Amino acid sequence: MKCFRSLLMALALTGILCASAGAYTGTFPVEADGQSTGVQACLMVPLRAVAEPLGFTVTWDDGGVLVDNGTLHTRVVIGQDRYTLTTSIDGLVDMSAPFSLGAPPYVANGVTYVPVALFDALLGDGAVTVTDSGTVSIQAPPPAALP
Repeated sequence: MKCFRSLLMALALTGILCASAGAYTGTFPVEADGQSTGVQACLMVPLRAVAEPLGFTVTWDDGGVLVDNGTLHTRVVIGQDRYTLTTSIDGLVDMSAPFSLGAPPYVANGVTYVPVALFDALLGDGAVTVTDSGTVSIQAPPPAALP
């Protein structure tokens, strides 16, 4: 039973840490006067306003921001498009390779903005969706049911 639980957690963590490879890009094509510009715009969201309702704490530390839910952590550095994920799940302690999300985090009027794709990386591929009406939806996955 303990072996099965460890295997299940390892598979879940692998999915989370590998999510950046096939993650929602958070980019949209930009048109001007109905014509493609060939440019992609990165969707940025306010970090604290999105992270805290999803169970993460957001703490400033030495020029960066720590985003932590107790088992999964990332440190966001303002102005650097370089992200990593770290876990502290017993038996699975590990860190992902650095990855890019297409835009660095920035601060405007006291609010930190990050690419929405950070939440796909934190919560698993598919956590971020955009509805037909244009609403951005970010859903935490339900807790894994263990037998």
